Amino acid sequence: MMSAPDWSTANYDFIGETSEFPTHLASEFQLVQDNVNAVDGEVADGNLALHGSGKEIGCGLTAGSGLSCVIGTGSHWVGGRRCQIASPITVSLTAGTTSWIYLDDEETPSLYPGLQSPNPTGTWFVGTATTDSDSCTAVSITGADTVSSNAALSADVATLQADEVKTEAAVGMPTTVRLPPPARSTTGSPTWRAEGRRGTVAYWGGLDKALGDATSVDQEIDSKIADAVASLPTSTGNSTITLIDWTWTPTT
Repeated sequence: MMSAPDWSTANYDFIGETSEFPTHLASEFQLVQDNVNAVDGEVADGNLALHGSGKEIGCGLTAGSGLSCVIGTGSHWVGGRRCQIASPITVSLTAGTTSWIYLDDEETPSLYPGLQSPNPTGTWFVGTATTDSDSCTAVSITGADTVSSNAALSADVATLQADEVKTEAAVGMPTTVRLPPPARSTTGSPTWRAEGRRGTVAYWGGLDKALGDATSVDQEIDSKIADAVASLPTSTGNSTITLIDWTWTPTT
């Protein structure tokens, strides 16, 4: 009969558990995190290449109280990542200047004395603000960075379509071009004409010889041949030229 082991002195291991387990687990988690960071960076680079940086929706610029202006709520993109302005951002300005305002992904504005090219790293151009001695007198978003997006493209297309409709209405379009039935000359070959936007179009078979002269091409050719035949001499010295109308009758 086997006796029970003395657990107080026996050497034993718990299956599946080692002293290295925490280190290995931390290493695996770090590998996963590194892969997530790599994919996130690639996605951001792709977004930046496709859309650029700038505002998407909202993020307008208005004059604030005193020497300040306000960037409104909305969404914008910086470095290929989408950021959201949940509350208006007040920007402090310097008296008697025009400032070019740039915003980063931490919603921190930076002011410059002129347009920067390229943009300072990790920022987008919001617009300009002009001040006098004690207030913001004007703001402008002319040239502000705007990302390229399907929503923005759809809005631009809708605007262009509306402008097209207005333009057509202003010039009386669309117009209808009515083509009259072809006119046939009573003195020669058929004369075909079509009335279009650029005037009368004539086709080869019915071209008139000149303005007011309806002689067709075929008629002119026949006339020239008849004149040539009529001008041939019928006698030269003691010789006589006789024009014979040859006909051929088949024999059976």
